[in-house]
Amino acid sequence: MLVLQAPVVPLADANGGIRRQEVYADLEGYLDVTVPWNPLMLKGDTLRLYWGRVDVIVDLLIVEFPNDPNFHMKVPVRDVIVVGNGMVDVWYERISSFGDPEPVESPHTTVLVKLEIPGGNDPIPESWPTNEGLEEAILPPGPIDAVPPEGLRVEIAPWLNMTDGDKARLFWGAASLDIDPIDETQVGQPLIVMVPADVVEQGGDGEDVAVTYEIRDVVGNWSGRAPSAFIEVETGGAIYDAPAVVKVSNGVLDYDDLDGEDAQVASATREG
Repeated sequence: MLVLQAPVVPLADANGGIRRQEVYADLEGYLDVTVPWNPLMLKGDTLRLYWGRVDVIVDLLIVEFPNDPNFHMKVPVRDVIVVGNGMVDVWYERISSFGDPEPVESPHTTVLVKLEIPGGNDPIPESWPTNEGLEEAILPPGPIDAVPPEGLRVEIAPWLNMTDGDKARLFWGAASLDIDPIDETQVGQPLIVMVPADVVEQGGDGEDVAVTYEIRDVVGNWSGRAPSAFIEVETGGAIYDAPAVVKVSNGVLDYDDLDGEDAQVASATREG
């Protein structure tokens, strides 16, 4: 008896599932599905591919070269959209060109489909990669001149399409902080981030240090970045030392001494 192997969806294997961008990039496009070679396949055999629905054949292939290492089939992305989000079964049937005409069903492959991005679609597309669908992070009162041992508390509001496994990254000035993926108990709840002193120092000093964040879900859908919130920081963590103006005496620049030439300013980055 012919033992079929389960189909393979390469994009799902690569990303842990099917992402929105791969479906909506081209609404006339397709997702590839590979049917593994089987020694008992015959020329003229029919393969019928299914995506989540037992009553809809999404592709049909007549085997021309039974010794090919794989048989390549395609799922129209419109069928992917109709079936929608969730764990979707993918399988095929083989109908022999010789002998029993009864279809033989393959084992099923289960594919995670996520067509909604964290934070939802950007309501102001022209501002991308800023996604105004995400709320600004809630920051502690400033100015910040010292960071307590437990870090600085930053609150990220629950976002649209928040799901188990979503992973946020916080950007604090010039520094960033990866946050552990959320679990099912955190869905629908504010995400509290304690920002350690080294991140605050690496982020730099300034009157308006920008703080923002982004989210990726388990298949790699990207939220874009939230609108920035700002905070004053004076911890001695400036990226650059203050510039020095040449030919300044007691903080005063004598324009006559310049004799029509430009003033010279020197600056240097800090080591480490």
